[in-house]
Amino acid sequence: MKKFFSIILILLLNLFFVSLIYANEATKLIIHYYRYDGGAGGNHYAWIWQHLPVETEYKFDHPFIEDPNPEMENWLILEVDLTIPEYQGMIEAGIIIKDDRGWDSVKREPGGDRFISFEPQEIIDSETNEIITVGGVKDGILEVWFVQATTEFFYRFEDVHIKNVVFDACFLNNFDIKVETSETPLSYEVYEGDTKITEGIPTSQNFTIDMSGLDVDISKHYYVDVLFSDGNDSMKVSLSGLYENPLFESIYHYDGELGAIYTKDKTTFKVWSPHAEEMTLLLYNNPHNKYDSEGNVKLERGAYKVVKMTRGDKGVFMTTVNDDLHGKYYLYESVANGEKERFVDPYAKSVGPNGERGMIVSFEELNPSGWVYNTRPDTIKNYTDYILYETHIKDLTTHPSWNGPEEMRGTFLGLTISNTTYTKDNITVKTGLDHISELGVNAVHLLPVMDSDTTDETRLDDKEYMKQNGYNWGYMTKNFNSLEGAYSTNPFDGGKKVTEFKELVMAFHEKGIRVVLDVVFNHTYEIEGSHFQIIAPDYFYRKNSD
Repeated sequence: MKKFFSIILILLLNLFFVSLIYANEATKLIIHYYRYDGGAGGNHYAWIWQHLPVETEYKFDHPFIEDPNPEMENWLILEVDLTIPEYQGMIEAGIIIKDDRGWDSVKREPGGDRFISFEPQEIIDSETNEIITVGGVKDGILEVWFVQATTEFFYRFEDVHIKNVVFDACFLNNFDIKVETSETPLSYEVYEGDTKITEGIPTSQNFTIDMSGLDVDISKHYYVDVLFSDGNDSMKVSLSGLYENPLFESIYHYDGELGAIYTKDKTTFKVWSPHAEEMTLLLYNNPHNKYDSEGNVKLERGAYKVVKMTRGDKGVFMTTVNDDLHGKYYLYESVANGEKERFVDPYAKSVGPNGERGMIVSFEELNPSGWVYNTRPDTIKNYTDYILYETHIKDLTTHPSWNGPEEMRGTFLGLTISNTTYTKDNITVKTGLDHISELGVNAVHLLPVMDSDTTDETRLDDKEYMKQNGYNWGYMTKNFNSLEGAYSTNPFDGGKKVTEFKELVMAFHEKGIRVVLDVVFNHTYEIEGSHFQIIAPDYFYRKNSD
């Protein structure tokens, strides 16, 4: 009898735990989206995809509808069915909220790609100042709350605080200031630095401030402070409307060297950012906040050295550190409009895994044996002499027929290996580097080898992940002056990829083949949050009025 009751108890426990697991597996995602206009005059969509455990190529537009709850005025709502095959098992969703289907002439919410975690989140309660747990799946449902023009989103409704805001403030070409707000303000004030220079009372929520008669000096920072019925909001006036103005060119055009300028005794850091009010240099020992240069887990949350930079002419911030910094890593932190943003130097000469920290580089110390700079095969007299072979780093060495060393498949070093062959039906052919050489070409055109944002370089040993994400064309560029770590034998070491790529160049040159790089500067991995957008909003990404 005891055995019988034991079996019944085990079955009941199994049913309980199965029910518990089912209850906490997400079957529906509910997204709440507040718009100050209540969504009037347009359609609004969420572009949603599975980001974790494996990022999928299946991405869908989902339409918002007006929330039927009369207490949720100005709120839109979207319920996403997570039982479809493309969403099943999802533990983190990617989302972009936008004002129509597709992408052409479509306005997106700020924040770029944002990610909704299905796991409970720890936050600091604003009232008690204690750490509490919010979010997580409850009875198969996860709810999140977004607010128009706000990058932060929330996992519980009580954390949402809605007040009127300034959407945009920018100089027009005639130096007037165009302002867009969430409601018609009671008044506004304009400041040059800390000095008030004009004020007024607008008659609509979108208005233009007449700056004629004022001596506007765009080498300084200007701010608009707006008073609403529920408080005030301020915004730094953007220079984006003046980018085509000759005055902007004369004040901010800089043709000197930028980036980390290395010598054995010191390194000078220069970054161009007309938008920033302050800039700070952050130095790190490790290439990543979780890993050291060998890929071992080693947390390094904070910088070992923090240096305030000086704003000089032409919008260039600069500082010099007296030390041999080769092999150290760095970030910049800018302050603009009261917000701090950290970013990788666009001129970083190498980066750590996933391009999240720039590396200070002494190229001489990364030279492979036999390297000579500024030499290349003397086989081209005219451009019409080129016989180009276009290829991808991975294409020539990942197929089983390559027959080179397993550890070098899909890497820069894979294309340095000679004497690889493939035999079938008693016929032997050369593969890889030797195959290109025997074709008689005098130049190889490599598809982008710059750092891109499509493969997580900390997961190259994860076969299932790499099956889904291990190959891309390379046009989602993140850091144009650094190499892609997924092609290195050690992506955690920012110097390793430089040495190995130089070995690739040497190998082709020894075969009488020049190396041509495919670089497309209008292909970037994202706009919002990119270093280009941080240092000069909308300067590198020019848009039409629509």
